[in-house]
Parts: sequence; structure tokens; C-alpha cells
Amino acid sequence: MMNDEKIPKKQHSLEDVVALADQVAEHLTGDAEVFANPEKFL
Repeated sequence: MMNDEKIPKKQHSLEDVVALADQVAEHLTGDAEVFANPEKFL
């Protein structure tokens, strides 16, 4: 188990998170299998 005290803490603003998400937006989607059979996954 990891010791959380050794992990540096960094706070991000909502704007930071949105900017990061915008950079990878094309990858933030479900797999074709999920779209084909959503009841199996959702």
C-alpha cells in the first residue's frame, strides 16, 4: 500500500481541469462496443 504522505498534493482549479480535458477531448468517448451494447456496460 502506498503512503499518501509521500505523494505531493497539487490542487487544480476547475479552469485547469477544463483546459486539460479540452486537450484530450477527442479521446474522451466510449468504445464502439459500449455504444453498440450500452445495457451491458451502463
